This record gives sequence, C-alpha cells and structure tokens, in this order.
Amino acid sequence: MKQESSKILIDAHTHTSGISLCSRISAKEMIDVCINDNVDGMVLTNHYKSAQIHEPFDKWRKRYVDEYTLTKQYGTARGIKVFFGVEVTLDCMPQNDFTIYGLTEDIILGSSELYKMTFPELCDFVHSNNALIYHAHPFRNTTPVDGTMIDGTEINCHPLYGTCAENRVRAFADKFDLRLSCGSDYHGDTYKAHCGMLIPSDIDTTKDFVEYIRANKRPELIIAPDP
Repeated sequence: MKQESSKILIDAHTHTSGISLCSRISAKEMIDVCINDNVDGMVLTNHYKSAQIHEPFDKWRKRYVDEYTLTKQYGTARGIKVFFGVEVTLDCMPQNDFTIYGLTEDIILGSSELYKMTFPELCDFVHSNNALIYHAHPFRNTTPVDGTMIDGTEINCHPLYGTCAENRVRAFADKFDLRLSCGSDYHGDTYKAHCGMLIPSDIDTTKDFVEYIRANKRPELIIAPDP
C-alpha cells in the first residue's frame, strides 16, 4: 500500500520588490520571512500590470522571469519551495486582480502584453495554455467577476485589508463551484500573515502544484485570523 505523503503549507500569493514596485522586500528577504513564518513554500505572484512597467516590455518580461528564477534559487538553498505564478491586472479592469497558476516562464517570455486584453480574452488565453485563473481578493475594492469564466477565487489574509471575507468568498465559490486558494499577499508593508494551502510534501514543481490544485478544488486551507 502506498503511504500517503505528509502535507506542507504553501502561501499562494506573494510579491518581491524586484518586479512588484509596491513590495518592500527582496527575493532573499522573502525566503527569510517564509522561514520565520513557518511556511514550507510560496507561489511568487508578482504584479503583471502596466502601472508597474517603466521600461521596454521585452526587457521587463525577461526581468519578470529572472526574478522568479532568483527567488527559487534562494528558496532551494534554504529548503523553501517556490512555484511560478502571475498576478495580472487588466487596463480595462484596474480594480480587479487575477492570480494565474500554470503559465510557464516560456509563455510569459513569448506573449504580448496580457494587461491589454479584455477579461474574456485573458480567460481564453489562460485556458488555452492549460492554466487556471483565480479572482484575487474578490471583495477588496470591488465585487466578484462572472464566476462562470474563472476557475477559482481566493481567501486573502493581508492584514491591511481588515478582513479576509472568508464567508463571502466561500459563498461566491460555492455559487459557481470554484476552486479556493489562500495567501498572504505579502509585500513587506506589514507582518506576514500565517496562511496558505496544504499540499502533499512530494510536490516539487510548478507543474505538479498546478495539477494538484486542478484535481483538488478545495484543498485544506490555513486561514489567518482577521487583524
């Protein structure tokens, strides 16, 4: 009989200052914070939005991928797993953010500006690349988007948001049978909330992580209490 692997805690929403200009914490510091917060890994979901870009797009998207590579190197050296994610904000929907899991580094390097798409175009792009799109913090400064077009939504535990709105998020997810994730949305601007999703310890790659959350719509979550 195959022995069930133990579970590890993954923070599904984090930012580093090398790309996310609103973040105050470097890739190396982020790994230190994860260790201090007793999480086993993280998804690096740096901002992908026009307001964050102040250089030619081709140069920026390479730096976007390089920041993940650097963070993963630091994580591997310290025993922290780092998976690749993207948080996209569309020019046409500036109040909404979408965490995307499953777009590879090569897809980011080979695609044009995702933030110029319409919402249906972004969803089609994500799904055509076998990735998953979640509405991040759906009750922070906005209301949920059309749940029939997305794959999941998020219980976001950033302390400055006041509340993770868990009950409202779960009701939204239940209405459309959506997947759930959980993350700290950590930017180094306050303490890091201890939260995330529990996944099997033998998951080591972003591909395996995405396959797991695709097959498990409602993984066990660790949700930080409201501040």
